Amino acid sequence: MPLLGVILAGVAGSLVGNAFWYELARAYGAVRMRRVLDRFGRYVGLTPDIVLKAEAALRRNGPAAVCLARMMPGIRTGISIPAGLVALPRPVFYIWTALGTGLWTGGLATAGWALEDQFHLVEDWAGPIGLIFMAGVVGTIGWHIWKARRAG
Repeated sequence: MPLLGVILAGVAGSLVGNAFWYELARAYGAVRMRRVLDRFGRYVGLTPDIVLKAEAALRRNGPAAVCLARMMPGIRTGISIPAGLVALPRPVFYIWTALGTGLWTGGLATAGWALEDQFHLVEDWAGPIGLIFMAGVVGTIGWHIWKARRAG
């Protein structure tokens, strides 16, 4: 497949997946989600104050947040949910999702194309870095849960 085809397929696949989470969250609604967070949010460190601040930041910086989040592992799909909950306008969500995903997918596809048979060199350092990153994420979540249980 040509490089442009790979990039377009990656963007299309990402848009379909992100559309699912965005539309689901938008249909579920912020009011219902607040009830869930009021009841269970403390177990994962999500207080109503934190959620309100996150919503305000997303409303204020929605396009940039959506675009940049597409380039961050672990967040790239997750940003679709709060974007749907705050009812970020559909054209804004889809345009900025396509832009961020296009930049990320384009960069990865171009790097793979440029490296060709040398891709194993990236795998040698990307694997350990990914594991360290994931350990940090899991550790942070665990710390929040432990802290929330001690407080409540």
